[in-house]
Amino acid sequence: MGDLAADALDHGYDVLMTDVQDELLETAARRHPRLSARLQRADIFDARAVAAVGARGPFSIVAALGAVLNHARDGKQLARGFRHLVELGEPRALLVVDFLVREMFPGHPASVWADFLHVLPGLDELARLIRSSGLQLLEAYSLFHRYPPTPAYDRAFDERMLRVVLHKSPAGPAPRRAGREIVARLSGGPALPGGRHAAIILPRSISHREAGMPNITIQWFAGRTDQQKREITAAITDAMVKIGKTTADQVHIVFQDVEKTNWGVNGKLASD
Repeated sequence: MGDLAADALDHGYDVLMTDVQDELLETAARRHPRLSARLQRADIFDARAVAAVGARGPFSIVAALGAVLNHARDGKQLARGFRHLVELGEPRALLVVDFLVREMFPGHPASVWADFLHVLPGLDELARLIRSSGLQLLEAYSLFHRYPPTPAYDRAFDERMLRVVLHKSPAGPAPRRAGREIVARLSGGPALPGGRHAAIILPRSISHREAGMPNITIQWFAGRTDQQKREITAAITDAMVKIGKTTADQVHIVFQDVEKTNWGVNGKLASD
């Protein structure tokens, strides 16, 4: 946490790093003390928070990494967050934005992302956002990460993102160094010509699968219906929010349906 911001600072950028979770910003400050004055709590979907970030700019590079926009409640909120990113950039800014895209996940396996709020836009929606903002697409390529099993999802799974590099002023000449090279320069090369300010905007929880949360496992005999599980999920979540003082998106409930032949009690199998 904070490694990219520290690297950008080393290579001549006036860096501002944001996140909505104080503990993640505190981790970045501990890892890189020189970032302490360059960290700011902000929600990219909140206009007032974005205005406060904008007061530190404008920025020549805006990097929204880790699929930050996918943490929207719905498509409208995603579009609002995208507009906020554009507004943070100076007139010829570069935007580097990661997206989880619907077409990369056939069947939309929502259970994989049950532990955080998310929306999956399609390529058509992404194209509309780019066109409506008057941006030029310089480059797009895929990113890949394999997550290990977690309490919320008991199998390893592959997460793919689409990284797009956008130019805010298509009427003028595009920067000579674009796409992958720009991102590489942020983390390991010399400063880019004209690069003055870089805003690095991280998702609501870039380590969402490592964040503290209530994990509840229900082991019972197989045979309950999906509707019963839905009602139990709603009831337990409501109780945890009211009594446990947490938020609904942090409550993970795993149902383990066990056949009676696999359950022993009182010295014998439940099926006996």
